[in-house]
Amino acid sequence: MAHLKRLAKDIQTMVSDELLSLDIHYWYNEMDMRTGQGLIFGPEDTPYAFCPLVFSVKLPNDYPFASPEVLIMSSDSSTRFHPNLYVGGKVCLSILGTYTGPKWVSTMNIGTVFKSIFSLLNDNPIVNEPGWENHTLANPMARHYAEWVEFNLLKYTVHQYRDYCHKVPTIWSNFKDIFDGPSWKEKWVKIGDKIKRLAERGDKNYVGIPYGMSGTTKWVYLSLEYDAVSLLAVSK
Repeated sequence: MAHLKRLAKDIQTMVSDELLSLDIHYWYNEMDMRTGQGLIFGPEDTPYAFCPLVFSVKLPNDYPFASPEVLIMSSDSSTRFHPNLYVGGKVCLSILGTYTGPKWVSTMNIGTVFKSIFSLLNDNPIVNEPGWENHTLANPMARHYAEWVEFNLLKYTVHQYRDYCHKVPTIWSNFKDIFDGPSWKEKWVKIGDKIKRLAERGDKNYVGIPYGMSGTTKWVYLSLEYDAVSLLAVSK
């Protein structure tokens, strides 16, 4: 019974003013309170700006004495959006037991995990990779990684919203109150402004990006896709 009370309390922390001010949201499964999803919107002035990242959460039976299992669900199956967020879903955090460093303690909660993830979403994400801590965006590899992540996350977001507007079940489906609300519409406009601005640079071919990634950004085509999804969103 004490564990259930603690569980209910921690779920309530996920809708606290502090987390909402960071644009962190949570959905829990009413059939099983130990499972849920977290939603983080990327902070401004980063490659993640305005884009939603969705995570699955599973709390073990001995929570809060053991850490949650948290996996990233937002994936295009090829782009490593962050050094700590693997394509296969792994979230690399010491408090989750997936990296060396400070371990989980029972005074922590689900919100602790999501605030930690949010703090990693900076303008130069490669510095979160061991050995890259001193590489500024003046370094071509660091800059190219940030640019590649930005393009592919924006493309992924446009495609996810297209599916959502078509009422295809997506990882966004449990957050209808957000994606049907005014705050998302404002973010969507900002995403469009960002895509249009970056499209002015033209397409660029990338080779030798960290984690073995390479390819070409197609900003103009993405801009056209954005316009098409915007029309779809108005008509849905």
